[in-house]
Amino acid sequence: MLRSAIVVFCGNPPRDEQQKNLPPRFLSRLHESLLRRLRTLDADVYVARHDDHRFHVGDASWPIAPLGRQIDTALRFCFDRGHQRVVIVAGDAPIDESIVRCALDAASPVIAASSDGGFALAGFNAPPSIDWNAVVADRARAAQTLREHVDVVDLPRVDDIDTLEDARRLLRDVPRGDYSAFTLPTSPRTLAPARPSPRAPPQF
Repeated sequence: MLRSAIVVFCGNPPRDEQQKNLPPRFLSRLHESLLRRLRTLDADVYVARHDDHRFHVGDASWPIAPLGRQIDTALRFCFDRGHQRVVIVAGDAPIDESIVRCALDAASPVIAASSDGGFALAGFNAPPSIDWNAVVADRARAAQTLREHVDVVDLPRVDDIDTLEDARRLLRDVPRGDYSAFTLPTSPRTLAPARPSPRAPPQF
């Protein structure tokens, strides 16, 4: 049996930055900082990402699918490889690695909910028998819907970055370190139109 796994959902950074009105490469830099921190933990770290056609976890890929299917696919991929515990993490949340360590060490399912009703982290010892598409269908109730279907333990709240103002607030509040080196424009740039796509989190 392999050690635990962490799956960081990084989505499609250029498109997500346009949708969230964030500066170019902001999310890519956030992902790099997050991955650098998480790779210090005793776990194998996989990156989940997608383009217009394929969803990738590590070196494996599948046809693009809705978010719920992507979460289920990532979990089953890791458990099928023999990992004893799997923690999924939203790549657009400046989460402290100590919270992820708690999720890895826990003996039961866990989540770290966000103030908007979603969740930035979830950890399991086996793939839960739930409809993930139903769980994430209403983002404002995603954490509560997961609680209604799985007996989870709540970890400290972790808010994600959906807007430029979120980025300013969260990166101001987190401890100094990799994240605090980011700079942001003083005024938002114009949101470029983007056609809808089934993007992976960040933010579940």
